[in-house]
Amino acid sequence: MYKIRLTELIARAKNGDQEAFAQVVERFLPIVKKYSRDLDHDEAYSDLIAWIIVAVSRYKPKTNWGKDELRFYLYNKKNN
Repeated sequence: MYKIRLTELIARAKNGDQEAFAQVVERFLPIVKKYSRDLDHDEAYSDLIAWIIVAVSRYKPKTNWGKDELRFYLYNKKNN
């Protein structure tokens, strides 16, 4: 089975493809669950899902966009 590249899914999601959007979120679920447990914060799971939703709309191909923002989010949640 052919697995669509994440960048292609994000591009489709940005153009309104709801199935692609669901697949993007699904691909990130393992890391969302891991960080939710690590943060030991009741709302971490939903906060991270919300971050992914916003990140898809703001994603800029061929950049490191999002990495620093996610690190900042995780650092602040862990230390609050």
